[in-house]
Amino acid sequence: MFTRINANMTTETTDLDGFYLIATIVDDQSPDTSYLDQEDWADRKEAYLRDDFSFVGIVVTAYDDDDQEVGSTSLWGIETDSEPSYFAEMANEIAGEALPA
Repeated sequence: MFTRINANMTTETTDLDGFYLIATIVDDQSPDTSYLDQEDWADRKEAYLRDDFSFVGIVVTAYDDDDQEVGSTSLWGIETDSEPSYFAEMANEIAGEALPA
């Protein structure tokens, strides 16, 4: 499974159930930042407005032995200053969804 992917290490490859998977970190061009408008999140909103962090998505794509894409899935709205292990955790959580049914 994925172990190294994080906001700075943007691509990682692993194998699962006879397929190989590639997880890629992608800039989130239109993140939902509405939660930052809550009163308890004022400091975090200021940090976002100062560009202390941004948002990304994780895209996991599955390929077969012939290098043909057979599926993909993604998760968006991840803060770039999240713990490094969180990126791998989330990639692993959604990896099965990229496999064909």
